[in-house]
Amino acid sequence: PFLHVRASYKTEVPCIEAHFHFFVMIAVIALFQDWMPFLVNLTLVVVHHGFTGWVFPPSVYNHSSAWAHPWHWALIHGAFVLAVCAAILMYWRLNESANAQLRKNETLFRSVCAMSPVGIFVTDVQGHCLYTNQRWQEIAGLSLEDSLGAGWGRAVHPDDHAAVFDQWNHCISHAQAYDGEF
Repeated sequence: PFLHVRASYKTEVPCIEAHFHFFVMIAVIALFQDWMPFLVNLTLVVVHHGFTGWVFPPSVYNHSSAWAHPWHWALIHGAFVLAVCAAILMYWRLNESANAQLRKNETLFRSVCAMSPVGIFVTDVQGHCLYTNQRWQEIAGLSLEDSLGAGWGRAVHPDDHAAVFDQWNHCISHAQAYDGEF
């Protein structure tokens, strides 16, 4: 993450925009949701802006006030970075809460499906089977592995196959719920 000077090919003046990569990298590193690289990058931003701004101010800042007081402006940049960090931490917390609720709901769903006296199968929007409960597997005579994808169709009686799949494909193409017995 060390970035120093990027000179313009026309003016040979450092391009201030190049240092914004530090701020972008903090957001990218935040996606890993790991404190150590997050804090290391945050520290690097402040230290880099202060030290490099002190040694060669035009490589970091584009105005004379920052050139005269690089540590002051490093702290200002650090404050903005902390604001980004606060938003990222809120995202982490909301994401952790949502994932915990999702795991809880999935556990409940699987428990209900396991105890259900009816056959249950779940598909994606393209109609590919993602899950079947044990009761459905008993009724269909197929294992979970054999039911996945388009495999569940083998459980449809040959006499019903055309009608069931015509209605099934219609429901998929019109984003409607399928309601039928076979």
